[in-house]
Amino acid sequence: MADRLELADFLGAHPPFQGAPPAVLAEMAAAAVEREYGSGAWVVDPPRMDVSADADTVWVVRTGRVVITHPDGTSRTEAPIDTIGPGGVFGFSALLSG
Repeated sequence: MADRLELADFLGAHPPFQGAPPAVLAEMAAAAVEREYGSGAWVVDPPRMDVSADADTVWVVRTGRVVITHPDGTSRTEAPIDTIGPGGVFGFSALLSG
């Protein structure tokens, strides 16, 4: 796991965090929870996807990639909606839609 200064620098190098003041980046990095997932692992498990499950979470990919599939699907082989790489952000649409 990265130290918090390194994480703040990483966040500040990627949208939508570019241009945020250093103090804000440091605060976000201090509050961040870092997780590692193996290849093929679900980040958000579709059977758990309800209003309370991770609805207030925003993910930022540090390394590797995350493949986004339709939330009603449970197949790991279905066609992806999007692929998110390092610096990419996902999960925020639930925050915007309430």
